[in-house]
Amino acid sequence: MSKLNASLEMGFKLSFRTNTSKFMDGFAHTSLWIYLGNQYIESRFRRSALGPLWFVINALAFSVIAGMIWSAIFGTDVREFIPMIGIGFAIWGFIMACFIEGSGILATSGNFIKQMSISHSTLILRVVYAQIVYLVIGCAVGYIASVVLGRPTSIGSLLFLPGFFLVALAGFFTATVMSYFGARYRDLSHGLGAALQVLFVATPIIYPAEILIKKGYGLAVYLNPFHAWIEVIRVPLMKGVLADPVNYVSLVIYCVVAGLIAWLQIGRWSSKVVFWV
Repeated sequence: MSKLNASLEMGFKLSFRTNTSKFMDGFAHTSLWIYLGNQYIESRFRRSALGPLWFVINALAFSVIAGMIWSAIFGTDVREFIPMIGIGFAIWGFIMACFIEGSGILATSGNFIKQMSISHSTLILRVVYAQIVYLVIGCAVGYIASVVLGRPTSIGSLLFLPGFFLVALAGFFTATVMSYFGARYRDLSHGLGAALQVLFVATPIIYPAEILIKKGYGLAVYLNPFHAWIEVIRVPLMKGVLADPVNYVSLVIYCVVAGLIAWLQIGRWSSKVVFWV
């Protein structure tokens, strides 16, 4: 019995080390996924005269026009609503990309996987890195808009950094989970698109969360994990204070659960992906 226990323990330790090594391999090749991520960004704007500046123009135009219209509808100060819309949509764009684009990372990387010795985490980090760049640009546009509109700046705005780190980590874990499910089940991206459209309506992006809470729909806010993604970045940037601690706890729990699922997937499915793509 003791030999059996020792054998099981050794097998578990070996499996744990192997899974963890595969999971962290991409972080050991930072220069590679940054290079691939920059290529991924450049490919979107190839032969464009303005290049990535189009992303800034689109974010600014949408924030100003949508902010003016919806601030009138909800009866709120346009100087507060425009940056709220800009930052909120930047974060929502990151969320959608982690789910929808994430589900296609491995499925569309067959050439890399079959012809090169490259880890799955490197391919995932390539896309997540590009989406983080878009997220930074979108949030910067929203924040600059708030300053231009007369909102005072403060050192407290830097309090967005802990939340930003958690959102980036949650994005990586989400993209990892979705990439394996997407390689195995090719209809996933279509289903995610429909589900996220519904969640968009239920997530306080174009309206303050207080509106739902006052009307008795607080559960739509408190049980919505994406509300935490948005608040931990948007509140510090706009108000210079930390968001509600519940949002940070919710995001940490999300990261732990998603990270565990991703770790288990790597151990079970990483060797099978090459046959799926």
